[in-house]
Amino acid sequence: MRKSMARSRLLPVVLLLSVCMLSLASAWGGEEDEESAGGSGRPYHFGEESFRHWTSTRRGRFSVLERFSDEMIEGAVGDYRVAVLEAAPRAFLQPSYYDADEIFYVKEGEGVLVLLRKGKRESFCVREGDAMVITAGAIVYSANTHSSKWFRVVMLVNPVSTPGRFEEYFPVGGERPESFFSVFSDDILQAAFNTRREEWEKVFQGQREGDITTVSEEKIRELSRSCSRGIGSGSEWEIKPQSLTGKRPSYSNNHGKLFEIDGDECPLLRKLDMRVGLANITRG
Repeated sequence: MRKSMARSRLLPVVLLLSVCMLSLASAWGGEEDEESAGGSGRPYHFGEESFRHWTSTRRGRFSVLERFSDEMIEGAVGDYRVAVLEAAPRAFLQPSYYDADEIFYVKEGEGVLVLLRKGKRESFCVREGDAMVITAGAIVYSANTHSSKWFRVVMLVNPVSTPGRFEEYFPVGGERPESFFSVFSDDILQAAFNTRREEWEKVFQGQREGDITTVSEEKIRELSRSCSRGIGSGSEWEIKPQSLTGKRPSYSNNHGKLFEIDGDECPLLRKLDMRVGLANITRG
């Protein structure tokens, strides 16, 4: 029983990494064959056409995989969603939050990730091989700090409100994306922010290029200076990046290596009853 439970917890994130590596490879590597993307011959492979682009600008895109429907995996991971973020060098991702818990893995590149939660601001440097958990409702913004490499992240998203469905909300926006403050009247906003209407309108309408934009080199340097590899007092709700590939593998032989992070190393994973695994398999 214990062995079976452990395998079921590991499945979603292993699936996340394998699905996204295949999908990203097909997206960047050329044409796919006829059986790709959930065809009868390859039910666990999802190609580019299986992803819906929530955001797409010249500086990057955010894509979400269709819901799992195959009976072999639907029961285990049917409510989870896989997403992929791609950001060009020096791209900036506008502040937003999900009504979902998120486990992400940095597949390529490096960046800075800023979280606003519980009245505090936490800034983290993340790089290739890092895994991290972000709790639902935390406002996040980030930037690709590399001058030439793309920043590519794969995510497993666990909706907390509606099974299998999650939304992204923007506190600051223009017409696209629209700020969630737009649902409130001008009088309520003016009272809440205790400032002149012209001032908060300037902030809300200042972003018109979409979710992923370009920022100045000065802003990138400022964000990079303030980030760390992890802070906190070791409490249960500590959030920090964990390097999967920088630690000793759980298993290793001539055929490859298996890296894992569990709830003992990341308390947030324990709360989600999950662990993260990454298998590097030797060519051939």
